Amino acid sequence: MEAGERIRVVVLNSLPLNAFDKPIRLDVTPIEKPEVLLNLLKAQDVKCYIGHQATAGLLEQYGIKCERSQWRYDGEEMLIVLVLRNRLPQPGEVQNITWSDLAVYAVLPQPLEPIHQLPNA
Repeated sequence: MEAGERIRVVVLNSLPLNAFDKPIRLDVTPIEKPEVLLNLLKAQDVKCYIGHQATAGLLEQYGIKCERSQWRYDGEEMLIVLVLRNRLPQPGEVQNITWSDLAVYAVLPQPLEPIHQLPNA
């Protein structure tokens, strides 16, 4: 990647392991301050796959358009994973959330050579 080149940042509300076709290592860094996250997202090519309505609503307040669709890792992306710190009181219940309700992580997948072959089942 060239200096100053924009990278694709994918925003997710979970990290589906079946989105990776090859062995990877995940470098995970917590993002503690919303300002850090928002500055990162403003500086990059962002694709947001958040389907959780309340989380999407919070991001859309900051101009981050969200779409509910399936994502697969393409080998060139940085991931931002936003996770609710606490479960919702009722399944599917939508409530207003704030940044303090979210744990935010920057995740950078790295290629990984398999350590060993799994035996045939």
